[in-house]
Amino acid sequence: MSGSANPDQYLYKRSNSLIWQVRVKVPSELRSILGAHLQASLGTRNKGEANQKKRAVLAKMFDQIETTKKTLSQGDQIDDRRLMLMQFRKSVLNAAGSRDDIDTMTLAVHDQLEKQNISEEEGRYVFNRDDTEFLPAFEEWAEAQPSDKDTASRIRKAKRELIDFMGGSFFVEAITVKKAKDFLKSLSGAKSTKKTRQQILSRFWNHLVDEEIVEVNPWTGLRVESDKGSENHVRPFEDYELVKLYKELQHQPEHWRDLCIIAMVTGARLGNV
Repeated sequence: MSGSANPDQYLYKRSNSLIWQVRVKVPSELRSILGAHLQASLGTRNKGEANQKKRAVLAKMFDQIETTKKTLSQGDQIDDRRLMLMQFRKSVLNAAGSRDDIDTMTLAVHDQLEKQNISEEEGRYVFNRDDTEFLPAFEEWAEAQPSDKDTASRIRKAKRELIDFMGGSFFVEAITVKKAKDFLKSLSGAKSTKKTRQQILSRFWNHLVDEEIVEVNPWTGLRVESDKGSENHVRPFEDYELVKLYKELQHQPEHWRDLCIIAMVTGARLGNV
């Protein structure tokens, strides 16, 4: 490996924080799904310790990026179309100059989209200048939230799951009480996990109400139900929980650490391990 590599690459610190974070820029073609950056707190003020901790976090981030790339490369026309519509929307919103210049740009985009057989809903998304797009608004809000890495992980998951449910980029005005109910019903897992998603999105919509972007918060007062069949639904560990568990195991005797890791991977009972 070349000695010219930056040893502090991917380390990042917010202006109002002393804690080091890992921050990775997401390729442009994936930002509609993952956001502009992947980032996570390293929980330390010491740069040397941060550089040691960042390796495992970076490995997971790059794996997430590669997995998303593979998913998009499998001929998923919905994702390709979503990215195309986002680019056309940016062209419309960034149009500058005289009124004639802006009208010319808008007509050119309209002609291009007609060739793609756009639907009425897609046309509203591209040309609507008044409504607020979810992803950039949510990213800006999330960036300003004082949160630990566990909360940050939950915020990212709430964002991805809602985007997936809506089929791509959308306006916050599109989320009605019915849409919010349907989204919560679509989630699998424990009731507590669904409740967490509802709470995060409700906090964001409260922010939108405060900013007078929307008039009501559709997430308040909704009943969250557990999966059919059992109130004691067993869910898999989330990523941040596995990281926390592994950190605790590092302080245990070596044989116990190895046994627990084998058990986590295989699901085997202790006697069988």
